[in-house]
Amino acid sequence: SDVAQRMPAPCRATARRILSFLYTSVVQDAPNKNEMLRSLGLMVGPCILRSSEMEVVVLMGDALEWQRATSLALQHAETIFAHSCWFLGPWLGVYSLECVQQFSDDGAGEWVVKGGVGSLSELEIDADGLSWGKHKAKAGSEVNASHWGRSVKEGEKVNMVAAAKFESQTLVISFAGDSPQDGIQYAEQIIIEPDGKGGLQERVLRRFEGFYMKPLAWEARLDAWAHSNLRHKFDAKKHPILLQELWTMTYPEDDPPARMHEDWMRVGFSSSVPGHDFEEEETGMLVLDLLVYFSGEHNPKYRAVLQRSRGGGAAKSYSFVKTAVRVCDLLLRSMWLLGGEDAGVGQSWRLCGKEAVACRRAFGMLLASKDDAFNEVFVKIMLILDDEWCISGQNAALWDKVVSRTVSRSIAALRGARPIK
Repeated sequence: SDVAQRMPAPCRATARRILSFLYTSVVQDAPNKNEMLRSLGLMVGPCILRSSEMEVVVLMGDALEWQRATSLALQHAETIFAHSCWFLGPWLGVYSLECVQQFSDDGAGEWVVKGGVGSLSELEIDADGLSWGKHKAKAGSEVNASHWGRSVKEGEKVNMVAAAKFESQTLVISFAGDSPQDGIQYAEQIIIEPDGKGGLQERVLRRFEGFYMKPLAWEARLDAWAHSNLRHKFDAKKHPILLQELWTMTYPEDDPPARMHEDWMRVGFSSSVPGHDFEEEETGMLVLDLLVYFSGEHNPKYRAVLQRSRGGGAAKSYSFVKTAVRVCDLLLRSMWLLGGEDAGVGQSWRLCGKEAVACRRAFGMLLASKDDAFNEVFVKIMLILDDEWCISGQNAALWDKVVSRTVSRSIAALRGARPIK
């Protein structure tokens, strides 16, 4: 902490995140973990105080894996380290803090959140930081304070304690359990001030008790969207109107064929029975709605992508609808919205990992700003698919690679997506 205080705040935050990224990427699963951790500290430590890009890369030059990881971190810092509260994992949510004890504020200046005993204030914990009242914690100031001022015996359970800087004051939060629903056991608002002897001392301004109020808006919206749109089996008998609309948007000069007819293959279906392409995955009905949107709102692009999917013969074509279902299914599974255990509100960190949560958060925020946001996400996915298909030389033999790269690019694009204000 002595070193950290001498660093400019942006450098401190960047250095901490680079070290965290390197630890996860290089040390965590290494067979010689302790040795790698010691070497990492010896090599990286001296350069943290003067972490120019070239110096970091040069110092990492002796270890190819570290050099590659550091270069990746520097190149993609904005997307990898866009959030500063990863360690707060399972405690995402909105909490209420009730002031239960008040102390003298002589010389402390204005409180970040005003109010005496009995007053209530909201604390919001999101992946990109803490907000208390109308104030945002200083970027990079959030730390895991679970072991501050105490020794912990081996095997002893320690509840999460976090600390964050708000203007000239610090909020220290002790959680009651291991999930948002367990709430906050207590919190303290403290200030660091001279002790009159040439040193510094902590002084508590207020103490709080807290409880969990509600999930974050984006997380609740994402949960509601998944419940409404996913895991609904496709029933071709109930949705002939959508199939006919898709046909009309594709071939407006021709009448729609019968429910089972080989002409459906002209619209990108893999057989004469269009419903078969939707039955294998859990996204069935959703993808049909998305295809109708794509064909109606972006018709020229839709028809161009469909045309290229048909190519010339089996070696240069793919099943347009079936592939749309597959890519959509893989993307949603990568966010744990499909398959396996349902993450549920407040549980996504424990199950998903931070990259998946970054996608969930970005998608949830898009949904919070616009109910049908996934329509445009799907259009973007299909355009990426078409681009990868063209890059492959329209070679069906490379189709698995095309799908894999499409999903990877879609995840990256979604992780960096932001609502349009």
